[in-house]
Amino acid sequence: MPKPDITIASSPSGSRGHFGGTTPGAGWLALVVSVVIALAAVHNWFGDQHAQLVSSLGRADVPVATPYQQIRPDFTVDGHMWIRYAVALWRGEEGPQLRHTSIDNAPVGREVHWNSGLAWWLAIGGRVWQAVAGGTLEHGVERWAMWENLPLLAFFTVVLAWWAARCGGLRAGIVVAIAMVGHRAIYEGFWPGYADHHGLIAASILGMMLGAYWMRGGWLRGGAEVEAGDEGGAGKLGRRDEAAMAAQRAALWSGVWGGVGMWVSTASLAPVLALVPLAAGLATLIARGEGAGNWGRRGARGDGTPPTTNMRGEGTPSSTTVKWEVGAAARFDPRVWRMWGRAGALTSFAFYLLEYWPHHLGWRLEVNHPLYALAWWAGAELTAQVLPWLARSGKAVRDGRALAWTAAWAVPLVLAPVLAIEIFGAKVFLLSDPFLVGLHHTITEFLPLMARVRLEGIWSHFETLFIYPLFYVAVLLLMLCGRREARFKLTLALVPALLMQALGFWQVRWGMSAAPAQVVLLIAALEEICAWEFLRRAPWRRAVAAALAMAALFGLAVTVRVVETAKVAYYRAILAGDARQIIYREVAETIRESQPKGKVVLFASPNTSVNVAFFGAFQTLGTLYWENVDGLKAAAEISSAKSEAEAARLIEEYGVTHVALFKDSNYIAEYARLLNPRATEAELKETFGYRVLGQRTVPLWLEPLPYAPPKGLPKNVDPDVLVFRVNPHQTVAQGTYRIGMLQAKLGETKDALASFARVAEMNAADPTPRLRRGELLIKEQKWAEAEKEFDAAIKLAGRAEEYRLLAQAGIAFEGAGELGRAIAYYERALRAGPTNIIAANNLAWVLAVTAPAELHNPKRALELAELCAQAQPDVANVIDTLASAQAANGLFPAAAESAERAAALARRGGQAEDGRKFERKAADYRAGKLPDEGK
Repeated sequence: MPKPDITIASSPSGSRGHFGGTTPGAGWLALVVSVVIALAAVHNWFGDQHAQLVSSLGRADVPVATPYQQIRPDFTVDGHMWIRYAVALWRGEEGPQLRHTSIDNAPVGREVHWNSGLAWWLAIGGRVWQAVAGGTLEHGVERWAMWENLPLLAFFTVVLAWWAARCGGLRAGIVVAIAMVGHRAIYEGFWPGYADHHGLIAASILGMMLGAYWMRGGWLRGGAEVEAGDEGGAGKLGRRDEAAMAAQRAALWSGVWGGVGMWVSTASLAPVLALVPLAAGLATLIARGEGAGNWGRRGARGDGTPPTTNMRGEGTPSSTTVKWEVGAAARFDPRVWRMWGRAGALTSFAFYLLEYWPHHLGWRLEVNHPLYALAWWAGAELTAQVLPWLARSGKAVRDGRALAWTAAWAVPLVLAPVLAIEIFGAKVFLLSDPFLVGLHHTITEFLPLMARVRLEGIWSHFETLFIYPLFYVAVLLLMLCGRREARFKLTLALVPALLMQALGFWQVRWGMSAAPAQVVLLIAALEEICAWEFLRRAPWRRAVAAALAMAALFGLAVTVRVVETAKVAYYRAILAGDARQIIYREVAETIRESQPKGKVVLFASPNTSVNVAFFGAFQTLGTLYWENVDGLKAAAEISSAKSEAEAARLIEEYGVTHVALFKDSNYIAEYARLLNPRATEAELKETFGYRVLGQRTVPLWLEPLPYAPPKGLPKNVDPDVLVFRVNPHQTVAQGTYRIGMLQAKLGETKDALASFARVAEMNAADPTPRLRRGELLIKEQKWAEAEKEFDAAIKLAGRAEEYRLLAQAGIAFEGAGELGRAIAYYERALRAGPTNIIAANNLAWVLAVTAPAELHNPKRALELAELCAQAQPDVANVIDTLASAQAANGLFPAAAESAERAAALARRGGQAEDGRKFERKAADYRAGKLPDEGK
């Protein structure tokens, strides 16, 4: 028997696979899939619990009342946009196709080219959540966003694992199921709270690659010999061509999933799609090279006759056959590639119509477009002609003519998208805009891998640096040392995975697209390993081998995830990303407090814009999305303005109402260099953004808002934040006073005292700056100087404000523990003619509860408390003061009755915690003892 010219491998289970619903394997697969989904659900629950914990945190001086309040993982920032898109769609502000937003590029907004399906999934789920749990639509959507990935993950796990098991057997289905939660890059797309399309992208690529793998490049093994001209799959032998039908089903599956992926993210899927025919071509060449090197002497049939395939698929059979070394036949079926191309092109085109018909048709080649569908169809037709040509060197003249004819019309269509981009540039492909090209160098996901390693450390990319390369080396060794016929299928799986991983070293984002191809490569490698004689003897050995391989590839990611989740759950830790989101939310609250009504347009760095604008439901300018190139340019112009006048003009032009500058990721240098790549350090320091944030040179038309981040932040969170309201009518005195307020909030007491002193000089009749100085001097424990400032302010204010300011001074001294001075100011306030009961109630409390022995005066306290209770009988704290005064005078039964009354009032007012506290005090009074209490 002559040696084979080409060796094509098939799965051990044949063309259809041995998995079926009635076989024992179905139960095992169902069990594994159920466990996988259950583990994902548990992780989602822990993630939601942590998110609720973080979201509940707040400070009394920055109450949370923003439209959106849910804190999610810091890396899920794009989810903010999806949530706002979903709310806008449901309310009819945009849609029904997701083609426009008013969130950024204020005031006109911009185009959106994200898929509408995910936005509607969020909108509908959020509306259902709102209907069940109540609250606002915003709250419903952001709560649903914490869970929306779980049902998607469950669906894709079931469908993809079923398909893999159907084609490749139980082991392949289990590998796919475990990979959905085990592979870091795949599972991150379905992370709890990550309301984004990355999970959809990973699932689409995985579905496409699974189908492409079982297409076997169009080379078939087994089934009937199809006679000449029989394209239908049944020849005169009267038997169905099972191998061809299985390969065509795989092609249909792959094409449909690829079309879905083109809809979700053309940029992510197109490179992987292009590698499918490339992998088939290389695999064909490798398989051809396995023969005796006599392709010129013998035809593909191995019998010395030249092949007779018509490259158009007409007349002569579409099944060029070659001999297997083991005696089976390998033959090429161009219908497989035609099915793949047509299914993918039609699916892609259908989703294009769904997204853009009839009002949004255009030439946007950054996303799914009919030009790509034509290129896919033409490329598949060309592949169907090229692969059999690659399998032999001697061809009939008419074969060459057929290939030339196909190339004549297919190559231009394949190259059409590239040519259109080259000719029309940014008009059809905004990513070619020089501004966006430069912008990508500033975005972490577009950085080279080693640049990310320097920023984030080796551990964050351990798999990419070590585990995945070792996996590729192991597969290459398997190809060199394993069975010859296995090299074909391993090449089909290895080429897309390896090349996409190489792209991932150039730009990290492409590494995510390599993940699904790695899963297919693992399936192919296990097929070969489990065919070894040692493993074939016992099923448990094959199971152990598969488990070890999956543990090697997925084990680290799963272990790290479990450990980190357990650690966060146990310690209830606040992570750095959580802290940043809390600050963003507080800044949004501060901005809204400064402008309770009306439109807010925020200028900030891109990341700050997305986050702060989300929590406050504000408009903004620059965000890191290619559709927003105009908004980014506007923000860059403001940040890089050379003078205050120029910055003021631009801010007025774009309707900016507020400015928020974070030292962490401020984007000042990036904006300047995007406009002027040759900008020097000196020129950077002349920009508006640097002068305000770096030099603290604030123009008069920026009104500082008194915001300071919370204390105790994680070490890698920079708390340096400045927030301003645009106020062109602000005077110098007002601006200086507000700077003093900000300095006081930040704890810069010395500077704040100086600022308030300057305001007092500018407006000698205004008591306010002296009051602020008095409060700051109390914090410095300079009691006499504080009294002097308070007395001066009271004198300036006159009789109308005397009581209020005296009571305010008493409160300040009481808070500092200077109770003697506090009592003195409260008594002066009562002599000045009270206008409310604040001073009397506070004085009664101090005299009854907290005053030292020499100042303790229960009798006076009871007199004041009874007067206050008569004036305000329905205020819980007032009745609580009465109870404390009664107890201080030994009137415990009356004190218990008053405390119970205070508890009832507190519960009626929604103050449950105060109610419980007053009940505990009532119990102490009934026992005849004074509770350990403080105001």
